[in-house]
Amino acid sequence: STTTWGGSAVPTSADAVFINQGIAVTVDISNAVCASVAINTGSTGTGTLQFNASSILTSSGAVTLGGTGQKVGNLTMTNGGTLKIGGTSSLVVTNGTFTPGLGTIEYSGTGQAVYAAAYNNLTFSGSGAKTIATGTSVTRLLSIQGTATASINTGLNISVDSLTLGANGTANSTWGSTTATTASYKTNTYFAATTGYFTVTSDTRTTPTVTPTVGTYTYSGAAQGPNASTNTGPGSSYTYSY
Repeated sequence: STTTWGGSAVPTSADAVFINQGIAVTVDISNAVCASVAINTGSTGTGTLQFNASSILTSSGAVTLGGTGQKVGNLTMTNGGTLKIGGTSSLVVTNGTFTPGLGTIEYSGTGQAVYAAAYNNLTFSGSGAKTIATGTSVTRLLSIQGTATASINTGLNISVDSLTLGANGTANSTWGSTTATTASYKTNTYFAATTGYFTVTSDTRTTPTVTPTVGTYTYSGAAQGPNASTNTGPGSSYTYSY
């Protein structure tokens, strides 16, 4: 609401958002937008951006926490919510704390560097390679969508609870590109050509259900059936000739 912004208009996708020290801003709608977010990058003290469950904020630029000295910025997703970061930008933690809670971070732009942290849910969407460095893990779901790919730094083994590729669940195993020789499952559709790989804990594949249709069918052709049999080996295996 305008109250949050001191009576000024609610930010639009063209606005850079600054959250000053002593201020806690709560995202409580599902369509919040801005050009970028700077959480207390300029003053001594602490500023906070927090989310309600099911709330969504889409930032087309970087989300930066804190600054030098005693300038602290916190990103708190204890109750859930989704933060989407677009363009070629990332989450930048200069001085502060990212609390993943029940939340989701979505890198929705083009080529992006993924901030190294323990995420709850992590989504790669949009396009381009999302570069993953050491120190990254996902305690729940990692989802790769669109034409985005996971580019896992050389030789890294990243821990992920569950993984979906497009709309499909995956086996609990190791996953990477065809360059990742250690991985059991390999695809270049969702992984960039690196030797890093994911170790996935949970199997999220669905079990297909086949429902046969029972009916009466009439065959009007010539009678069919074996008219000869030949024993082709020393055992009891026969080849039938039609």
